[in-house]
Amino acid sequence: MAVTIYAAIDVGSYDVQMKIYEISAKNKIVVVDHLRYVLEIGKDTYTSGKVEADTINELCHVLKNFSDTMSMYRVSAYDAYSTSGIREAKNCQIILDRIKVSTGISVQLISNAEQRFIALKGLLFKNEKFEELTSEGTAVVDVGSGSIQISIYEKGGLITTRNLKLGTLRIRELLYSLSNDRDHFDYLINELIDNDIDAFKRMHLNDAPINNIIALGDDIVQFSRKGSENRLKEEMNRKQFMERFKSFEAKSPQQISDKLLISEEKASLIIPCVQVYKKVFEETQAQCIWIPNIDLCDGMAAHYCIRNKLLTVNHDFDKDVILSVTNMAKRYMTDMDYVEALQKNVNTIFRETKKLHGLQRRDEFLLQIATILSDIGKYVSSVDSSECAYDIITHSEIIGLSDEERE
Repeated sequence: MAVTIYAAIDVGSYDVQMKIYEISAKNKIVVVDHLRYVLEIGKDTYTSGKVEADTINELCHVLKNFSDTMSMYRVSAYDAYSTSGIREAKNCQIILDRIKVSTGISVQLISNAEQRFIALKGLLFKNEKFEELTSEGTAVVDVGSGSIQISIYEKGGLITTRNLKLGTLRIRELLYSLSNDRDHFDYLINELIDNDIDAFKRMHLNDAPINNIIALGDDIVQFSRKGSENRLKEEMNRKQFMERFKSFEAKSPQQISDKLLISEEKASLIIPCVQVYKKVFEETQAQCIWIPNIDLCDGMAAHYCIRNKLLTVNHDFDKDVILSVTNMAKRYMTDMDYVEALQKNVNTIFRETKKLHGLQRRDEFLLQIATILSDIGKYVSSVDSSECAYDIITHSEIIGLSDEERE
């Protein structure tokens, strides 16, 4: 029986972590080791716009240890992704070069749309529950250090997704400098969150009743741990969540730290995180929140298996992308009969000329997206529709696509 030893490295805004997985047809995906090191890369980026030299040196030291661990486990394949902490830094390319020279690890910058799409694939670890919840109106809310992603599922398909630049670390660094008073701090957080989530509700939630929330992110996992054994309460109804929230209200990071047995730095990130979920509960009809304890590394492992056809996957994630793009086109009043006819012609030409162009499945997928969105510019202007379509696409997030693919 073939067994693959795979490593997933997540260079995040708040911490750096690596998970080692054993992948086989019999046992599927099994975590065999998990290394995590707290390093607030995003703190530098979100305050000064670049990562400081001391932080870069510390990051290289951590990744060198990860490299040694991979050698010990005889890892046959790995992926190393970095998100907004390095992606938004002015000196991001210098950092990536330093890491490659110092550790031998090639870290790949991924767009927010790619990051969130990969994280969603991590839900394959608990596929039955995921399919059950998304068969009705469900909001997948991924609260990270740099931003929040809200994805709406209905009838098992992805309806829409939107990114809000309000991650826990970003909020903390922005607001702690303005107020040390806890009541005032909570008020400022609510002001920030309310504006963006209210706008999202007006655009996407009025016609899509939400019955469930799937919560992703380490901070909500910490919030949900209870009792002396610190066990994760994976499911809560609305009443249980609100009662749990009230027990945290008006508490300082030190008090939360003592309650959850975590560092004070980590506790300070939980405050803005739970405010987001409370707001989502208030703005929807959701009665249940599910906290599957899935992170980006788990998504990377699932993504690797799908990419290399190592495991059979029931859920069609490419179909999710097409469905969300189709809904985007409908939002801009696109003539869908025209799009359907255009797609038939485009698909025929692509297939009949395959020996000439030599393009791959991914190219065909991007062509399909381009076809669906080709007419959206007419919503703004009939005269300059192509330019308007370009502006709409470049200023919209298409989940699963890199910035280069979107361009």
